[in-house]
Amino acid sequence: EAAAALELAVKARGDFVPAWDYLSVVYRGLQQLDRALDAINQAIKLEDGNPNLYNEKSSVLSDLKRYAEAELAINQAIKLSPRAAFYNNRGIVYRNLQKWDLAVADYNQAIAINPNFGDAYYNRGIVYYNQQKWDLALADYTQAIGINPDYANAYGNRGFVYLNLGDINKARENFQRAAQLFLTQGNTAGYERAIRFLNSL
Repeated sequence: EAAAALELAVKARGDFVPAWDYLSVVYRGLQQLDRALDAINQAIKLEDGNPNLYNEKSSVLSDLKRYAEAELAINQAIKLSPRAAFYNNRGIVYRNLQKWDLAVADYNQAIAINPNFGDAYYNRGIVYYNQQKWDLALADYTQAIGINPDYANAYGNRGFVYLNLGDINKARENFQRAAQLFLTQGNTAGYERAIRFLNSL
């Protein structure tokens, strides 16, 4: 329904940039990624100095697994406006490209801009986890939880760190907390995943 309404909006006024932008977001949510890319390209054609549009384009290209192009788009967003969120998002692109050092550098930059940016700590924790740097991953997940005590994914990931450190009790506590939060937040898939991990202990 949202897509239909936005399609009517851009049909009525083809130069209305916010409608093209939101249409891209909606198409991305519907997994109609080629349409999402067409919509955001149209928005950029109309307003090429808007960094948010390049950020959205990077997200679409990442969903398409076209990471090299996603990097170019987020680079443009950062060039126009060096925000913490954009550095964080470029870090995710680098993580998908397994360019670990570049990813960590971008998360560091995001944190330098906004020390209370929980997602940047969480995402840096993922890189450290992949590198089996358990203590660093643990510190970052804990920091993310300190900023946002309802960060269900951070509890779940911290549970895996504790598993790798051989602390089954703390792993169980974190998976239990993740399950509770996922249930409260209405994330059925997350809840079932956390319960599955709990039952495997």
